[in-house]
Amino acid sequence: MRSLALLGLGVGFLAILVAAAPLASSGSDPIVNLRWTPYAANPVLPVGPAGSWDDMHVVGGPVLLVNGTYRTWYVGSSDNLGWSTGTATSTDGIHWTKYAGNPILPGDGGSQVLHENGTYKMWYTYAVPDAYSVPWQVRYATSADGIHWEQVLNESVLNVTAGAWDSGTLSVGPVVHGASGYRMWYGATADGMVWRVGLATSRDGISWTKYPGNPIIVPPLAGSWDDFRVHPSSILEAEGELVMWYVSDDTSLVQRIGVATSTDGIHWTAKATPVLDVGANGTWDSGSLSRLSVVRQGDSFRMWFTGINTPSGFTGHWQVGYATASLSGSQPEGPVAPGFLVSGSSALPTVVPLLAASLAGAGLGAMAYAAVDRSRRRP
Repeated sequence: MRSLALLGLGVGFLAILVAAAPLASSGSDPIVNLRWTPYAANPVLPVGPAGSWDDMHVVGGPVLLVNGTYRTWYVGSSDNLGWSTGTATSTDGIHWTKYAGNPILPGDGGSQVLHENGTYKMWYTYAVPDAYSVPWQVRYATSADGIHWEQVLNESVLNVTAGAWDSGTLSVGPVVHGASGYRMWYGATADGMVWRVGLATSRDGISWTKYPGNPIIVPPLAGSWDDFRVHPSSILEAEGELVMWYVSDDTSLVQRIGVATSTDGIHWTAKATPVLDVGANGTWDSGSLSRLSVVRQGDSFRMWFTGINTPSGFTGHWQVGYATASLSGSQPEGPVAPGFLVSGSSALPTVVPLLAASLAGAGLGAMAYAAVDRSRRRP
């Protein structure tokens, strides 16, 4: 991943806002209107002890429920410069055990993982270490145990397109496998500032074709709160539609989590307000939110999301929190936290390489957004 910081440099005036009307509200859709309740003892996946590889930041990644155990692949850093991937397991989604052999992958900028026929398949954002002018790209690897990974190709499976809307850099987003093959929703930018969403399809998960009508989402998606950057983070298929949770912000660069639905994966309708907002002043996630993963079990939904306690992202710690919701109104087990919850409402923390290729880099790894110096504000 590239070391960048989320423009807390007073660059609001640089915002390049795309002229696009927000899509209509998702109305009474019950999943869109889930009431998310944060866990009282957040964060559940905190930074590591002093001196460890992830003692500065832990950024959430995909969560899968495999044979009764939750598994996650997260990104960590000890210096804001080098980022690597680690893995952790949990029996309840709250108490996590980090793998003793972490990190398991170097230089990763966020990932999406599927478990199919006994094989873990990972699409991950790859950033050339210390080469800030080189765009991020998506690579592919497989594993039998979710720990030891073999890269299928020593090259990208999805890359930027010169002169296009995604020419600056791109970052992997949700991957869904259906009867017609794989679909990937990814975030990308041409200028390191405004992030849009594209769609790509593949029969085998390796050879990808970008949708000719990209970008399919141009901010604002819901309204004023997400009119600067939008990055897809988690998608579920439910009740005949796709439900996407995404990270977004306005020119204040405070990232929040929103939700949108689609019947075709191309045309999306968003809830007008965020589903999860930043925490109260002084809390662990009071600065910004980022990458997340949602798992459904019957009527219950569980979300693992990333938060930071400083608004600029130059200081503080990215860590992973937990929230629950239910269609029946009852919540999965676990005490809840008072406050900082957006009721009935419908990210990266950071940045990438364009403002470094135009300013030297741009992009996110799941909600990484623009930046220029070597400090980083994560997705």
